[in-house]
Amino acid sequence: MASVNNKVIPFDPIERNQPKTPSSAMNSELVEQASEKISDPQILINLVSKRTKEITSGKSPLVNVEPGMTHSDIALLEIIEEKVTPIINDIVYNQ
Repeated sequence: MASVNNKVIPFDPIERNQPKTPSSAMNSELVEQASEKISDPQILINLVSKRTKEITSGKSPLVNVEPGMTHSDIALLEIIEEKVTPIINDIVYNQ
């Protein structure tokens, strides 16, 4: 419950969340296949997120796009087909 000017205002975080639409959901089969290429979930999520933002902002997909694919699905397929891979920097020690 939140309080504004000594008035109690009910707060339900579930009501504030937008319902998921088909365009925002990722294909679970593609997620599973991509996780076979990149086993670290944090790296996979970050790569999909970054690539999805690039595609959304107008970058061309690197794979053939089928009708009904979301931008996230395209990013996952690019990972599966090894069109994009994460670059993990080595640790640099300053002396």
